[in-house]
Amino acid sequence: MEEKRGTTKGEKTKRRILEISLHLFADQGYHGTSMRDIAQAANVSLGLAYNYFRNKEDLLEQIFIDHGTRINAWMMKRKERANYMPGSISSLVDDAIDMVVEHKDYFRLLWNLMLLKSGAVFEDLLNHSQYQKIFERVKKTFLEKDPQCPDYKVEAFMQHFIGATVGYLSNPRIFSPEAAKSTIKDMYVDKTL
Repeated sequence: MEEKRGTTKGEKTKRRILEISLHLFADQGYHGTSMRDIAQAANVSLGLAYNYFRNKEDLLEQIFIDHGTRINAWMMKRKERANYMPGSISSLVDDAIDMVVEHKDYFRLLWNLMLLKSGAVFEDLLNHSQYQKIFERVKKTFLEKDPQCPDYKVEAFMQHFIGATVGYLSNPRIFSPEAAKSTIKDMYVDKTL
C-alpha cells in the first residue's frame, strides 16, 4: 500500500495498521488474528487501534474498500495503455495475474475467506459493490470480443481465474504466475466464447 506525500501522522498510523492487519490476516487467517495481535505488530496500543477501527470487521471492510478501489482503478487504466486491444482476453489474463502477484497478501486473504466461506464476511465480500464493478469490467472485455457472450461464460472465466490464482498463491514455486496465465489462456484465448 503506497503512501501519499503530505500524509499526516494519524493517516500514516492508520495505513500502517491496515498494512499489518492485511499481512496478519493473510498469514494467520482472519479468525486466527486478534485486534491485540494487530496492535502489537503495528507497535501501537490496543486503544489506539480501536481509535482508528471499531473492530476487526471494520478493518477488513477498509481493506476490501482500499483494494477494491485499486483494482477498479487498474481496470480503468488498462484501456489507456498503448497495447490495449478491446476484447483481448490474453491481455486481461496477463494483467490480472500480474496484479495478483503485486498484491499477493490481499489475494491470499481474499481466497482464504472464499475457500473457508467465512459466513457473513464471505457474503459481504461477494455483494460488495467494488467486486460487482470488477465482474462488470471483465464482462465488458468479453462483450468486446463477443457481443452475445452470456453471463455464465464470464462467471466460468472468473472461476477458472480464481482456481489458477489459488494454485499460484498456494505454492508459487510449483505453480508460477506464468503457469497460471497459461492455464487460463489455454481455455479462453482464441477460443469461441
